[in-house]
Amino acid sequence: MGLYTETVKRLLAPMGERAIKVLRRRFYMTDPHLKSIGSTVTSVLERGNTKYLEFIIVTELHDVQCNEEDNVRCGQRFVRFFNSHPCAFRCLRSLSIQNMRFSESDVPNLLNACDQLQRLCIESCDSGRQSVLQIDMPRSRLMELVFEFGNNA
Repeated sequence: MGLYTETVKRLLAPMGERAIKVLRRRFYMTDPHLKSIGSTVTSVLERGNTKYLEFIIVTELHDVQCNEEDNVRCGQRFVRFFNSHPCAFRCLRSLSIQNMRFSESDVPNLLNACDQLQRLCIESCDSGRQSVLQIDMPRSRLMELVFEFGNNA
């Protein structure tokens, strides 16, 4: 993952007049690399040329391998990443996440902060047993909401 992160940083570094209009990032929720990923994406966005940003965030474990503690840990890690890089999330058009447990307010906070979000895919995520997700976003740009549940839902 370290070599991948360094390569992406070099590819996304400013180089003259080059503009990155579409940026799709698929990455693992691993602590040592999240800060670098968030900072790199933020610096690309600050150039003002990016029209489409997509995050596909995967966990190290497949849903059949994850237990509740793993989901809580991944959810907390995601929320820290989200809180550390508000510019990136404000510009997101598409977000896919998996195997995370959130507190009741995390998903509404995420949706309210992602002004540009058009597609959200949530796979094997929850807010605890028998939780209910309520979405009240009258000014949302969300056009596609996908829920996929594995063994932990």
